[in-house]
Amino acid sequence: MKGKLTNNLALKLVSVVVAFLIWATVVNISNPEVIRSKTVPVTILNGKLLTNAGKTYTVVGGDSVTVSYKVRTRDAYRISEDNFRATADMAALYTVTGSVPVEVEVTGNRELIIGTPTVRPASLQVSTEDLQNKSFSLATRVLGTPAEGFSVGSMTVDPQTVMVSGPVSIVGRISSVGVEVDVTGASGDLEGSAPITFFDANGNRFEITDNRLTTDPEMVSYKIHMLRGKTLALDFQAEGQAAPGYRFTGVECSVKSIGVVGERSILDKLDSLTVSGSEISVNNSTQDKIISVDLNNYLPPGVSIIGNSDVQLTLKVEPLNTQAFQLSLDNGIRVENRRDGYVYTLAPEIISVELSGLPDDLRTVQPSDLNAVLNVEDMEFGLNSGSLELTTPANTAIASVTPFTVVVSDMADGPGAAIPGADEATASEAEQESDTDTDTDTDTDTEADTETAGEAEETQ
Repeated sequence: MKGKLTNNLALKLVSVVVAFLIWATVVNISNPEVIRSKTVPVTILNGKLLTNAGKTYTVVGGDSVTVSYKVRTRDAYRISEDNFRATADMAALYTVTGSVPVEVEVTGNRELIIGTPTVRPASLQVSTEDLQNKSFSLATRVLGTPAEGFSVGSMTVDPQTVMVSGPVSIVGRISSVGVEVDVTGASGDLEGSAPITFFDANGNRFEITDNRLTTDPEMVSYKIHMLRGKTLALDFQAEGQAAPGYRFTGVECSVKSIGVVGERSILDKLDSLTVSGSEISVNNSTQDKIISVDLNNYLPPGVSIIGNSDVQLTLKVEPLNTQAFQLSLDNGIRVENRRDGYVYTLAPEIISVELSGLPDDLRTVQPSDLNAVLNVEDMEFGLNSGSLELTTPANTAIASVTPFTVVVSDMADGPGAAIPGADEATASEAEQESDTDTDTDTDTDTEADTETAGEAEETQ
């Protein structure tokens, strides 16, 4: 019996199988398989392919995925997100849907992970946009106030231009690029490096956090030369008169003040620098005039300008408009020094006062602003030449006033009384009206002839 048990190969094999099954059952009960997951960031591959094609991209909805895997319970704690690497290859971008498949590989503790891990989502959504490269000249901006008795002489940067690259929608928001340096309390020359600063169309600084926007270089070196001196405001005074029908409205210059150095006894007497003379003339101008001036020519001896002394000026010249205001004794004209028992009427009854000025100035003028006054103190019975005392509104000029006659009659005579010279005035007015009617009839006849000729041509 013992020999049968020890020499029976089949029985031995069955024993081994049964033992394995018992072992597997014990292992699965005491150390079973479990499913775990980790959040893994996605590494973008071949992003340069889009950049070289003039495109930039951004991942929509997040740039991480969830990796699920099987592991024994006792080994689960040994698995971390660092054991996986998730990648999205831009070479596999499907432009129709904007999706890129995500692949995951196990980079550590591979022997503890059972089977092949799965990833959710299986692809990333990518939004693409045209890439813009734009060169900007660097502007400089000084912040703060130097120590008393010191002023900023000049500020130079190296390099003087910077290349900004990024999505069109972001680069388009940038109006200018520069560097800002704080000189608060400075009493000597400064130098260092500063990051690039972005400004909008209003000159306001704003931050851009989108990492797709890059600058080359990222930092700019600067040097500030501090001087003992003074800052003078610039006062531009143009000479001459613009052409008839035009008005000089002022001087525009991007430079509002300049730094100067010199003997303190001279600087103490200066608060501003007046720039005037024949060089700045608008005589007979009908449009804006752009000129360049050297400010050194306007400084007193012993004083010199810090930095560039050449500035560009724009002498603004604008065309004048005209606007007519209708006045009458009932509307806008005040009669002074009336005599009791006398009646005063105007011929014509409506007086037109025409003003010239800039459109914005004329737009705010009302007839009452003219303060029209008719002084009848020295007027006698009958016809009198009339004139109005007018107040000219600001920034306007009186271009013309309708000539008129003041008819003075005795209230006791009634409306039918004869007035010396009245017939002549009436006849003159009638003649003017007749001329106007004749002109109108002539225009009407001409229009009728034109229409008849046109109809004849159509008939032919």
